[in-house]
Amino acid sequence: MLDLEKYKADQARARDLGFDYAVIRNIILQANSDEEDGISVGKAIELIREIGLRAADKAVAEERAAVVAHLRERAIHGAGNIMPVEDACTILADLFERGEHRGEDGK
Repeated sequence: MLDLEKYKADQARARDLGFDYAVIRNIILQANSDEEDGISVGKAIELIREIGLRAADKAVAEERAAVVAHLRERAIHGAGNIMPVEDACTILADLFERGEHRGEDGK
Protein backbone atom coordinates (compact mmCIF):
# COMPACT_ATOMS: atom_id res chain seq x y z
CA MET A 1 0.00 0.00 0.00
CA LEU A 2 1.23 3.47 -0.87
CA ASP A 3 2.38 5.57 2.08
CA LEU A 4 1.18 8.93 0.77
CA GLU A 5 3.05 11.00 3.35
CA LYS A 6 6.35 9.24 2.60
CA TYR A 7 5.70 9.62 -1.12
CA LYS A 8 5.06 13.36 -0.69
CA ALA A 9 8.17 13.73 1.47
CA ASP A 10 10.27 11.83 -1.09
CA GLN A 11 8.96 14.02 -3.92
CA ALA A 12 9.67 17.19 -1.92
CA ARG A 13 13.19 15.92 -1.17
CA ALA A 14 13.78 15.23 -4.88
CA ARG A 15 12.64 18.75 -5.75
CA ASP A 16 14.88 20.22 -3.03
CA LEU A 17 17.82 18.31 -4.48
CA GLY A 18 17.25 19.71 -7.97
CA PHE A 19 14.87 17.28 -9.65
CA ASP A 20 12.44 20.08 -10.37
CA TYR A 21 9.43 19.30 -12.55
CA ALA A 22 9.87 22.35 -14.79
CA VAL A 23 13.55 21.66 -15.44
CA ILE A 24 13.04 18.00 -16.34
CA ARG A 25 9.90 18.78 -18.36
CA ASN A 26 11.86 21.36 -20.37
CA ILE A 27 14.60 18.82 -21.12
CA ILE A 28 12.05 16.23 -22.24
CA LEU A 29 10.21 18.72 -24.44
CA GLN A 30 13.47 19.86 -26.05
CA ALA A 31 14.36 16.23 -26.79
CA ASN A 32 11.05 15.78 -28.61
CA SER A 33 11.21 19.09 -30.41
CA ASP A 34 11.94 19.69 -34.07
CA GLU A 35 12.44 23.40 -33.32
CA GLU A 36 15.82 25.11 -33.26
CA ASP A 37 16.06 24.70 -29.50
CA GLY A 38 15.64 20.92 -29.83
CA ILE A 39 18.29 18.60 -28.48
CA SER A 40 19.14 14.96 -29.09
CA VAL A 41 17.87 12.25 -26.78
CA GLY A 42 21.48 11.59 -25.83
CA LYS A 43 21.95 15.21 -24.79
CA ALA A 44 18.68 15.08 -22.80
CA ILE A 45 19.96 12.01 -20.96
CA GLU A 46 23.25 13.79 -20.22
CA LEU A 47 21.38 16.82 -18.84
CA ILE A 48 19.24 14.63 -16.59
CA ARG A 49 22.36 12.77 -15.40
CA GLU A 50 23.94 16.13 -14.54
CA ILE A 51 20.89 16.95 -12.43
CA GLY A 52 21.35 13.60 -10.67
CA LEU A 53 25.03 14.22 -10.02
CA ARG A 54 24.34 17.70 -8.61
CA ALA A 55 21.58 16.23 -6.46
CA ALA A 56 23.92 13.54 -5.14
CA ASP A 57 26.60 16.13 -4.38
CA LYS A 58 24.05 18.27 -2.55
CA ALA A 59 22.74 15.29 -0.56
CA VAL A 60 26.29 14.28 0.41
CA ALA A 61 27.07 17.85 1.51
CA GLU A 62 23.87 17.96 3.59
CA GLU A 63 24.71 14.61 5.19
CA ARG A 64 28.25 15.75 5.94
CA ALA A 65 26.93 18.94 7.53
CA ALA A 66 24.48 16.95 9.66
CA VAL A 67 27.24 14.62 10.85
CA VAL A 68 29.60 17.49 11.67
CA ALA A 69 26.88 19.41 13.52
CA HIS A 70 25.96 16.31 15.48
CA LEU A 71 29.59 15.59 16.36
CA ARG A 72 30.04 19.17 17.56
CA GLU A 73 26.87 18.94 19.63
CA ARG A 74 27.95 15.63 21.15
CA ALA A 75 31.40 17.05 21.91
CA ILE A 76 29.87 20.01 23.77
CA HIS A 77 27.53 17.81 25.83
CA GLY A 78 30.19 15.19 26.43
CA ALA A 79 32.87 17.60 27.64
CA GLY A 80 34.49 16.21 30.76
CA ASN A 81 33.37 12.62 30.18
CA ILE A 82 36.21 10.17 29.86
CA MET A 83 35.74 7.23 27.50
CA PRO A 84 38.12 5.23 25.35
CA VAL A 85 38.24 6.50 21.77
CA GLU A 86 37.25 3.08 20.47
CA ASP A 87 34.05 3.09 22.57
CA ALA A 88 33.17 6.62 21.47
CA CYS A 89 33.71 5.70 17.81
CA THR A 90 31.54 2.59 18.15
CA ILE A 91 28.75 4.56 19.81
CA LEU A 92 28.88 7.26 17.13
CA ALA A 93 29.04 4.73 14.28
CA ASP A 94 25.93 2.99 15.64
CA LEU A 95 24.17 6.32 16.04
CA PHE A 96 24.94 7.36 12.44
CA GLU A 97 23.98 3.96 11.07
CA ARG A 98 20.54 4.38 12.67
CA GLY A 99 20.29 7.91 11.27
CA GLU A 100 19.98 9.47 14.72
CA HIS A 101 22.28 12.34 13.76
CA ARG A 102 19.39 13.73 11.73
CA GLY A 103 16.54 15.60 13.33
CA GLU A 104 13.03 14.27 13.60
CA ASP A 105 12.24 15.82 10.21
CA GLY A 106 15.04 13.77 8.64
CA LYS A 107 17.26 16.79 8.03
